[in-house]
Amino acid sequence: MLSRDHGGNLYQASKDYNIPMENWLDLSTGINPVSYPVANLSQSVFEQLPYSSSQFEAAVGTYYGVSDFVAGNGSQQFIQLLPKILPRLPVLLPDWGYQEHHFHWQRNQNPVRFYPAIDPATAVVTIENQLATEPACHLLIVNPNNPSGLVFKPEQLRHWAGMLAEKKTDGSAVLIVDEAFVDCDPELSLLNDSLPPNVIVLRSFGKFFGLAGLRLGFAFAQQHWLNPIRDAVGLWNINGPAMAVATRALFDESWQKVTRDQLRHKLPQWQCLFDPMLQKLEPHFQVQLPLFSSYGVSIKQGRWLQHQFARVGILLRVIENDRRSLVRFGRFDLTRKDDLERVQLAIQSCLQGMDSIDYPYDAAD
Repeated sequence: MLSRDHGGNLYQASKDYNIPMENWLDLSTGINPVSYPVANLSQSVFEQLPYSSSQFEAAVGTYYGVSDFVAGNGSQQFIQLLPKILPRLPVLLPDWGYQEHHFHWQRNQNPVRFYPAIDPATAVVTIENQLATEPACHLLIVNPNNPSGLVFKPEQLRHWAGMLAEKKTDGSAVLIVDEAFVDCDPELSLLNDSLPPNVIVLRSFGKFFGLAGLRLGFAFAQQHWLNPIRDAVGLWNINGPAMAVATRALFDESWQKVTRDQLRHKLPQWQCLFDPMLQKLEPHFQVQLPLFSSYGVSIKQGRWLQHQFARVGILLRVIENDRRSLVRFGRFDLTRKDDLERVQLAIQSCLQGMDSIDYPYDAAD
C-alpha cells in the first residue's frame, strides 16, 4: 500500500534534519513555484460574510467552461466527502495515485479494487475488464495521474462512463475524475463538453496558480450530485479573500497563457538538470509533466536520494508501493540563481556518492 504522507511538510523536515523551515527549498509538491500575484485586496473581503458573488461565479464559469459547480476548501474536501455521499459500491482506484482517495474510500468501507497506473495499455485493459465484469462500481481517474503521469483522453473517459451501471437497487455507479493537474493541458479536461449524469469532475485552484494556501477547489457535475455535495460542505465554506483572489486570477487569461507557455518551455531544462544523476540510477520509469517529474527506482534508491537532498535542505517526495518507489521532483523558480546552484550542488554530491566504493544502496532491491 502507498504511504499516506504528503509533500510540503517542512515543519517535520526541519525537525528531522535540524534545518530551520525558512532555509528549505521545497521540491516535494506539484505546486507552481511562480504564483499568481496577490495584492491590493479590498478590506471588505475580510469584513463581510463570504457569500458567493456573481463575479466569482462568472469567473469560475469563464475559466472552467461550466457554470454548475460547488466550491470547496480545496479539492481535498470533496475527496473526503464523496465516499459518504455516493452509493456504497465497490470503487476502482489507481495503484499509484493521490492516496487520500484510497484512504477515504477504504475508511467508508467500500470494497476497493485497483488498476495499474503506470503503463497506459495495461491500465486500459484492466479497467475495461473490471467494468465489463462489475459495472456497478465507481471508477476514480486522476488525470493526469499524480505521481505516475498516466493520462487518458476525454473520449476514453466518456466511454468508461457509459459502461458504468445505472439505477441499480443500491444506486448508480459514478465516474470521478480528479483533474488537479490538468490546467497546463486544458484540452484533456472533461469540462470542455457537457458532463454525463454519472460523472463528477474535481478541480484544484491552488496548484496551477501556485496558491495552495488559499484552499480552493471545485466539484462539477449535474445538479442531482451537486445538491448533496452542496449540503455537505455547508454555508460560508470559502473565505472572502480566496474568492476575491480567485475571481481575479480566473479572469486573467494573459497570465494563464504566459504561465502555461513558460512551464512547457522549461520542461527540457528540468530534464537536463537531473539527467546526469538519473542516468546513473537507471530508473525503470520516468515522466515529465509541467509541474513535476517522477522517476521509478528501488525503495533503497528513493530513500537514499531523499536523504541526500534533505541533508542540504532540499525536500523531495518519495512514494513507496511494495518494493518500488517513485521519486517526485517538484519545480522551483529557475531564475533564482541561489536555488539553482543549491540543486546543482546536491546533484553533484549524489553523483559522487554513487561513484564511491561504498555504494549507498542496492540498485537491484
